[in-house]
Amino acid sequence: ARPIAGLEALPILGLGTQFTPEDLKERVSDQDFRRLGDELTEDAVLAALRAGVRLFESGNKHVNQQAVGRTLQQAIKDGLVSRAELFVSGRICKCRDEAEVRREVDMLLRELRLDYVDLLVMDIPPERAPTAWPWAEA
Repeated sequence: ARPIAGLEALPILGLGTQFTPEDLKERVSDQDFRRLGDELTEDAVLAALRAGVRLFESGNKHVNQQAVGRTLQQAIKDGLVSRAELFVSGRICKCRDEAEVRREVDMLLRELRLDYVDLLVMDIPPERAPTAWPWAEA
């Protein structure tokens, strides 16, 4: 971990939570992929927490944010970790205008069952980047 102004330390190792069909041993239906993906996610997040990992990354393209949120909340409830110990990064991809960003952030927080993320990454179409920052930083 590295010291950062305003933070005790930033973890240098984290878990990205995106799973793809290639992560499964066999081809399954979309519904089964979602269920199995959630199980893989929950198992991976819990194993990472037990191993001492405190940085987690999730995004709205990952499709499994709810599983990440459920697992983090259960770990907090069980006393395995506190929210203050976690560094959670969220990624949103629909960044065309302020209203869309606000909707995506609200959904991100709701699905992760968090009041805030420690880092928000926005995928912005290149043509929109110069005009995005005034409202994105608000």
